[in-house]
Amino acid sequence: MGKKINPVLFRLKKNSVYHSLWYNIKKKYFYYLKCDILIREIIRKNFLFINLSYIDIIISNKLIINLYINNVDLLNDIENYLDIFIFQISKILKKNIILNFVFNYVLNAKNIAINVVNQILNKNSIKKIIKKEIFNNRKNLGCKIQIS
Repeated sequence: MGKKINPVLFRLKKNSVYHSLWYNIKKKYFYYLKCDILIREIIRKNFLFINLSYIDIIISNKLIINLYINNVDLLNDIENYLDIFIFQISKILKKNIILNFVFNYVLNAKNIAINVVNQILNKNSIKKIIKKEIFNNRKNLGCKIQIS
């Protein structure tokens, strides 16, 4: 039987980076790990309507959060949620918060899946959706879509 290992670990030094940049002593490591997980949950809960590619969390003297978004049009909707978001995070870590929105349109499986789900919710034909997404992503090396 094979053992399942996170594939990001194999590619860290080669072609991808880990999205949490912080280090602490052994006694406080668990606290910062817990804070990192809580911050990610708060971001996903508050910014559910945004198609986020990645979330970078850098903890040092300041808390720096980089949100990689694919659609710039949604930045106006974000302003309503920023106060609540910053208030919730300031409860967890009592540090200065720097929030950066980075426009980075990268096609990955998550973005394609969210596009397909949004089109299915609009009551479009499933076969047409699949053909359209494959046609739009034909410049990549390959694409396979399965819906169940």
